[in-house]
Amino acid sequence: ILAGRILGPEEYGKYNFIVAFATTALLLMTWGLDVTTLHFVAKKQDKNSIELYLSSSFFTILTFVFIGGTILFLAADFFTTHFSISRGLFFVCIIFTVILTFKNLADSYLRGLGLFREQGIYKIIEAFVSMSIFLFSTSYFLAQKSLDYRHFLFSLTIGTVITILLIFIRLRSFFRFRFFSMKVMREMFHYGAFILLGGIASALLLNSDKILINKF
Repeated sequence: ILAGRILGPEEYGKYNFIVAFATTALLLMTWGLDVTTLHFVAKKQDKNSIELYLSSSFFTILTFVFIGGTILFLAADFFTTHFSISRGLFFVCIIFTVILTFKNLADSYLRGLGLFREQGIYKIIEAFVSMSIFLFSTSYFLAQKSLDYRHFLFSLTIGTVITILLIFIRLRSFFRFRFFSMKVMREMFHYGAFILLGGIASALLLNSDKILINKF
């Protein structure tokens, strides 16, 4: 609310467009595996099984992030034309999509492992870092009359990236490429197909209005 008041409707609208685009495009990079991993890990008790599912999903999504990011980059002209946005704004969308993908993945891992208290602490750290950067630097950029959506997005990104790094450092013992299993991935994809369909429907319903507002 505060950022919306400070940035104004146009710049805050650009930020909202980026979030709406990233929330939809991250499905191309996760294929529902973030929620699927939560589902399977929460049912497992032994560490070996948990490592199998976490490692398999992590390295698969790393591959999808590279493929999805490449597709979006190559399709930049299509999106900039049909969404009436600049190439610079679109490339920011791609970067934020990647960051949001790992944020969702990290949250799913914590929830699947039942680390809800730690997840709450990480959310507090993320909010504190993001808003501290935004509030302490707002007066300077306002004085320079150069405050725009990138400033607010940068503040949020710093807080999110720090949180992602802390979470993956905390869970690093679960990620080993030798635990990657195609059998596990086939099982997860079978379940994840339904998650993906639900995610697409939800993203379109929740985000299409912001994309249309930006267009018109």
